[in-house]
Amino acid sequence: KGEAAMTAVDSKGLKYAMLTSGTSLATPYVEIKLNKSQYTGKIKSIDFYAKKLTLDTKWVTPESANGGLLAIRGAKHTAVYNVKKFIGSDDDQLILKGSPFLAVLPVETIFPEFGSVKCSVPPRRAVALSAEWTATNQKGTKAWRVKKLSDNMVALDGKIEDDDFPDGKLVLWDIGVGYSVTMPTWATICRVAPGKFIVKANTNATISMKGAVKYSTGDGKWCEATVKNGWSVIKLNTGK
Repeated sequence: KGEAAMTAVDSKGLKYAMLTSGTSLATPYVEIKLNKSQYTGKIKSIDFYAKKLTLDTKWVTPESANGGLLAIRGAKHTAVYNVKKFIGSDDDQLILKGSPFLAVLPVETIFPEFGSVKCSVPPRRAVALSAEWTATNQKGTKAWRVKKLSDNMVALDGKIEDDDFPDGKLVLWDIGVGYSVTMPTWATICRVAPGKFIVKANTNATISMKGAVKYSTGDGKWCEATVKNGWSVIKLNTGK
């Protein structure tokens, strides 16, 4: 049960197995169960220049989640980024590898009564997606949701003042506060030598294999796996 799964076998038995965005994979050689199919949340705040997002939930991810694929969804489009690293005591903050920056537009005239800004350079990106964007002043101290782009006019959702753009620049960004965020879970098991496997996962996982199995979590200590109905069951707690 998942968006993607695969196994590879040869004359020596299981060679590789993988489960992504799912909760279970059952084969004659190995069974993988994940405690969730994806991490979910919403963006609570953004430091655009630092590429830092603060989420409304605590993901408590393992180190293996760094580099993961992040889908950020507005009402009309999805932006995809890689996670550079999770930060914060409970991983409720993350740094993106790529920047959500779109464009800098020189401000020509501000119309506070209409909530609009006239820019001397017309936006070049597709107007159909403009209502999903965020606009800030150049220092990022104020932010608005873009309502509409029309020629060289930018209509903003919120009150604007004559002094909101002291540097004379309006900056457009691909994402905004309130967007939903998801990251798929995954687990892999790979044979590295006859009878030896490496298991990796970015969430809590249960791995079951036929026969007696010894395992180590990297601390140098080896343990006998619990055996149930001829299957050795190993529970991996990847959380902090």
